[in-house]
Amino acid sequence: MKSYLATNNEKYRTDNLVEHRALGTSFDAVFSSAYIGLKKPDAAFFQHIFEKTGVNKSELIFWDDDPENRDGAAAFGMPIEIYTDFDQFKSTIASLL
Repeated sequence: MKSYLATNNEKYRTDNLVEHRALGTSFDAVFSSAYIGLKKPDAAFFQHIFEKTGVNKSELIFWDDDPENRDGAAAFGMPIEIYTDFDQFKSTIASLL
């Protein structure tokens, strides 16, 4: 199973998350609006991810705590889940596997 991070953080915060908080090693790829030039929930942001990963929409679950981002992902055709906390996330993932 692959795991990707999609964030609307600016460049310096993204770099801090990836390089100093180990998110670069926790995810298979990090997609940041700072480097893509697009933001969630823009469909072009999601399209960029699919072009770079080659993943089909049906093979991915989009998790977010922001309703606007979830609505954008759902409108783009991705299955979505509401992120509330890490324990809930782990439990839902376990039930899907």
